[in-house]
Amino acid sequence: MSEHEMYVAVVDDDDSFSRAISRLLRAAGMDSVVFASAEAFLRDPTHPRASCIILDIHLGGMSGLDLCRLLSSEGHVAHVIMVTAHDEPEFCQEARQIGCAAYFRKPVPGKLLLEAVHNVVNAPNP
Repeated sequence: MSEHEMYVAVVDDDDSFSRAISRLLRAAGMDSVVFASAEAFLRDPTHPRASCIILDIHLGGMSGLDLCRLLSSEGHVAHVIMVTAHDEPEFCQEARQIGCAAYFRKPVPGKLLLEAVHNVVNAPNP
């Protein structure tokens, strides 16, 4: 990956979901990188170049909400699309409050997810 290349990061501990989303993004002509945890994402030196992050709320270690807060506090400008299998109203409200661009309950219809990714990738930085 070149220094200036942007990509969509998929951060989810559900391997089958991550693979499916990565295939969907590639089929739509987008590069994607999959991470099984928030910590793995943070350890990757390319993560600041992600133009969009598809982020699960419930991860094995640090939660998706905590990762989103951390990235925001550090000045990262990637747009975040939050996904969850456990749709609780307080999660949606908190995700919106911390600046997530979209919020979906799993399973996410591919067409809607791609539309959200296209919208945020083509939008100005948050």
